[in-house]
Amino acid sequence: VKTTLLSVSGTGTVALNAGLAGAANFAAANTTGAITLADNFDITGAVDSSAANQGILNVLGTSTIGGAVGATNALRAVNAGATGEVATFSAAVKATTLTVTGTGEVVLGGGLTGAAKFGGDGVITLADTFGITGAVTTTVNNTGTLSFLGASTVPGNVGTAALRLKGIDAGVTGKTVTFGGAVFVTGSTLHVTGDGTVVLSGGLTGKSPVFPPASPE
Repeated sequence: VKTTLLSVSGTGTVALNAGLAGAANFAAANTTGAITLADNFDITGAVDSSAANQGILNVLGTSTIGGAVGATNALRAVNAGATGEVATFSAAVKATTLTVTGTGEVVLGGGLTGAAKFGGDGVITLADTFGITGAVTTTVNNTGTLSFLGASTVPGNVGTAALRLKGIDAGVTGKTVTFGGAVFVTGSTLHVTGDGTVVLSGGLTGKSPVFPPASPE
């Protein structure tokens, strides 16, 4: 589909089986309307909403969303990260909840304003200087990995005492990742990937952090 603007006017689903060259918008009073993007196809423009907490974006496979998501008003939900697939969001994402649906990867090139949830043992990768404003949770204990490519801030809690993340990779050389809330991990735990800094303002529950081997002098 090639159009300046695709408008989802009701509560149904628009299936983009060959992608969208253009932007999309969810019309007002449309809390359950959805856009479903097929595997190996992209949306080149922004995906927005006429009112807050409405509209659902489902990314079924490996795709790139070139524009901002929810720039004017946050979407109700973004679902991506199917098993074996990589969904890349090149710009900022604003959504009430972003769910990683499988064991795939969701790349956040402009960060996330909202909460993140692992529905499977997938990965969320955050670009340098971008963070997640809300809490990060998982639906199954010992699943889900957060991977930080640079400096980031996550002010909310990560995991819970009962449902812990599988792991966190942070601390790239020369960068600082700050966790404002409590962090709960298990399994492969917290890996400090370089000579950077990881700030645990609310403490860490889980295995001791793993540091990279010292460089030979």
